[in-house]
Amino acid sequence: MIGRVLEQRSILIVLCLVFRALDYFWPKDRDCIVFLGRRNMGYSDNSRYLFEKFLSLHNDEIHVLWVTPEEDLLHDDSIGKDRRDHMVYLYSVRGIVSLLRARAVLLSWMPSGFPGADFSSRTVVIQLWHGIPIKRISLCQKGLSERQMALAARELRKIDYWICSSRLERDSLALCTGLPVDNLKITGYPRNDYLIENRDSGDARLLTRFPFIGKKVILYAPTWRSNDKVKFFPFDDFSKDKLTSFLEANDAYLLLRAHYGDDILALKGAVDYDAFEGGRVLVMNRDSIGDVQDILPFVDVLISDYSGVWLDYLLLDRPIIFVPYDLAMYESTQGLLYDYDSITPGPKVRRFIELLSELEGYFADPHKGSIERNRTKCMFHEHDDGLAHKRIYELIKEATSEAE
Repeated sequence: MIGRVLEQRSILIVLCLVFRALDYFWPKDRDCIVFLGRRNMGYSDNSRYLFEKFLSLHNDEIHVLWVTPEEDLLHDDSIGKDRRDHMVYLYSVRGIVSLLRARAVLLSWMPSGFPGADFSSRTVVIQLWHGIPIKRISLCQKGLSERQMALAARELRKIDYWICSSRLERDSLALCTGLPVDNLKITGYPRNDYLIENRDSGDARLLTRFPFIGKKVILYAPTWRSNDKVKFFPFDDFSKDKLTSFLEANDAYLLLRAHYGDDILALKGAVDYDAFEGGRVLVMNRDSIGDVQDILPFVDVLISDYSGVWLDYLLLDRPIIFVPYDLAMYESTQGLLYDYDSITPGPKVRRFIELLSELEGYFADPHKGSIERNRTKCMFHEHDDGLAHKRIYELIKEATSEAE
């Protein structure tokens, strides 16, 4: 078994070296921009929203492609044929040639597998990332071994630019990644362009699919724990009957959406959604809606913890309730970049009765806490104009011109 793993790793290294050598002399198309997908990530996040913007606004100026290691995406009707026509399977001649021709490659995750991001200096690699971090990431993450640190540093050296949403995030990313501050560009996130454009009314097609989101909606979206499974409603006084009664009395629905890593655990039986689902409590995972951003315009109150979703939700100026039930453990294992109580604009609940009370209060007055939320929003969002895609497009043009 170990010998087989080493053999596969050796083949991967050779393939990456061959690709990099080819990339040094392969003719580049300055108008070719590739979004490089990652296995198990599907069609999602900042890459998806920017890809769609570029297709709608710049398709006559540039050649936009989505190169994916997931062949099923090429036949996914939910994506739409006009977008699938610009998708290419990575492990094909066309996929490899598309990467070799690309003047710019954009990612939303750290590169992995073949070819990763083993490009020469003739290709500009831009990291779009997948959320404003409040937890330590990359080189700052707690508990990394020397080998893990070395691997992380190697992957980071492949990134030319990394986008972010504020000077605060930029400075934190500089510490976490070791990238020069000048290479961390404050553009805002493409996925938040969608949120800003749709904050007054969400996608009507979702309302047709899920009519209940036209009612009061509570979204419970905790983050991933690397050392434990997520616990919904981690309260000693939790009562499913009281929750049902509360939702019925307020004509509200509660949606459960765990991190994609917990969705995988749920498939393995390690996370039990069934203990809570039923009636007005519904699971809204990636099988239902691929990107949480699509559902956020319909959400009246968000419940979260250390997830970056609540930082995006600040752009809507709606109530947030925090359930940091394992804060001490999370800080000791993953680590946080900021003092948690100082940056979280909303109540931290420790009991189920407190959660119901806070929800009742926010239903009665959704503007409660708005000043505090706006103060935090200004810390983490330098732009609130829905034009991140425009700034990134200008960055690509400038960076690719310099790389010639």
